[in-house]
Amino acid sequence: MKTDSILFHKTFLKLIAPINKINIVDGTIEINTKPNLLEQLRNIDLEIEDLGESLRIISKSLPFKFFQSKEEFQTNFNFKDEDNILIFNNGIAISKIGKDVFIDFEKSESFYFKNILSYKALISFLKEKESEEENGFQFTDYMNLDLGKVTFIKETGNSRLKIKYEEKFPNFNDQINYSLKFDKFVKCFKGNDKYFTRFLKSSLIEYGNNIQEKNKLKNIFENLDLIINKANINFHVFLNDLSIEKFKKDYDELKSKYFKELSDILSKITQKIIALPIGISASLFAIERIKDNHDFLFFLLIIITATSILLSFIINSNLKDLSYLNEIFQMDFKQIKGNGFFKKIDSEFYYFKKIKEKFDSRVKFYFYISKIFYLVMNIGNSYLIIYIILNLELIADNGLIIISIVMGAIIIYFYSRLDKVPDFK
Repeated sequence: MKTDSILFHKTFLKLIAPINKINIVDGTIEINTKPNLLEQLRNIDLEIEDLGESLRIISKSLPFKFFQSKEEFQTNFNFKDEDNILIFNNGIAISKIGKDVFIDFEKSESFYFKNILSYKALISFLKEKESEEENGFQFTDYMNLDLGKVTFIKETGNSRLKIKYEEKFPNFNDQINYSLKFDKFVKCFKGNDKYFTRFLKSSLIEYGNNIQEKNKLKNIFENLDLIINKANINFHVFLNDLSIEKFKKDYDELKSKYFKELSDILSKITQKIIALPIGISASLFAIERIKDNHDFLFFLLIIITATSILLSFIINSNLKDLSYLNEIFQMDFKQIKGNGFFKKIDSEFYYFKKIKEKFDSRVKFYFYISKIFYLVMNIGNSYLIIYIILNLELIADNGLIIISIVMGAIIIYFYSRLDKVPDFK
């Protein structure tokens, strides 16, 4: 047989494309004749039978298999993976030479042939797995290639999946390489752990039974990666003796507890924030009303100073509670993260990661709010204290400056003693 090339595809198609009647039957391609066509076909080393009004090309003299349409090609299961192919589909030439694909004789990244070959390989592979393995496990329980039927039965329970597939290749998105998913599926049977294929079978049955569309095998082929991932999760749940749903439920309860405690702390902070402007306004109003009564001003001075000190201790206490709550939460999260299941199946850890991110952002927000409140409250109260001292005329102006500096230093010192914002990692 002569060497195939895209130039040969182009030459051959140029000769027969104008012909309006082409019949492919019994290993021959019969075409209407026209002047010089016989000679031209023989010039490219094809075996031709001259029938007078028509010519018959012997298909085996072609270095490729020829089809008049995609539909004709996709109903043919008799080609081999290594066969070169030329399809003349609605005026468009689709060529396969080795592993290369050409559309109208230009090299293409289309996965048209690769996907169909992989789908064909999947059918053959499932048929192979109808045989019982040494450990008694049988992946495919029944398969009839002539009838296009395949059955999978779950080892535990009564669940089963029956599939009827058409005796033609489905249409796939030729921009997606489904062969990668099929290769990954085949590798699942080559691993050392034979138990995994049992989980793979269960995952396939579960996925297939959830498909409503008619062509289930096509959908399964296109989504083999999802089936493998689900099997992988279930397999590692089994290895780690873990129920992921129960784990999430328990964690939800724990999460609710943590967020409730956060809300309680926020409620305390909010009450103080709301009361602050009211308290300062009331104090200013009282000072204006009793500024001539030095005894009351002195009493108000003591109350504001004591309140400021007390609230500062309460804020510090709230921050310590917040730090402790955060520390316990981070310890629980670290324990979950260290579970062997999540080390293997990182995607399932996403749910817990999002909860942590939300918790961390709230804790950080509460810390900043508390610290801002501490500064605003003490600066506001310091102003009131200085204003009262000024009205009492107890200290000269120079003394007020010194008191202001001392009070500022005290505020900054105790601010530095407050619990720091946690370093979230």
